[in-house]
Amino acid sequence: MRYIAENTTIPVPKIYHHGTAAENPTGLGPFIIMEYIEHEMTMSEALTDPLNTDEEHILDPNISEQKLELLYGQMANILLQLSTLTFSRIGSLVEQKDGQFSVSGRPLTQNMNSLVQLTDMPPTLLPSPTQTYANPDEWYSALADMHMAQLVFQHNNAVKDEDDARDKYVARQLFRQLASDGRLTSEAEPGENGKSPSRYLIYSSDFRPSNVLIDKDLRVVGVID
Repeated sequence: MRYIAENTTIPVPKIYHHGTAAENPTGLGPFIIMEYIEHEMTMSEALTDPLNTDEEHILDPNISEQKLELLYGQMANILLQLSTLTFSRIGSLVEQKDGQFSVSGRPLTQNMNSLVQLTDMPPTLLPSPTQTYANPDEWYSALADMHMAQLVFQHNNAVKDEDDARDKYVARQLFRQLASDGRLTSEAEPGENGKSPSRYLIYSSDFRPSNVLIDKDLRVVGVID
């Protein structure tokens, strides 16, 4: 959040403290204490059909083009600003003691969290906390190992029957082989040493309109998560 605040005009809350489940004195799990941003609603609520009673939001079929353009235009601006933040390695940002940021932590994904939470996979089988990746092929190979771990450790609702188990095992092995052969990345203009230029972007698999806060005039006042 601090890195985004320092390098873009995207309004993000201040983070006062955060910690793991082991560091939480209440015993309620991992936590983040952040600034509260005054807002009227989320962008998702502004876009959804007011007659829809389901938890899943559905775009209002009667939404005006002007309103849609205003909201989508602001979302596009956020994404464009995020796309200007590029890095030479794949991983997660870590703030150093001098206040500078560097990609020196392993990537953090929802899938990695689910592996530990839902499959009882030992956290030690995840990439080490300081593991970063020089190119997509290295990261895809790590993903292949995690996909295989999910099949091994998830005992419930992982496969339907013997044929399904075989198909999923074969699919994972094929993915692993393609990653190992470097065939999952598209050909690009070569950079130094004949390799593709390194340009990796900030990415969050959970970023969506429900994480964007707006005021009564439909102006973005905060981006969370």
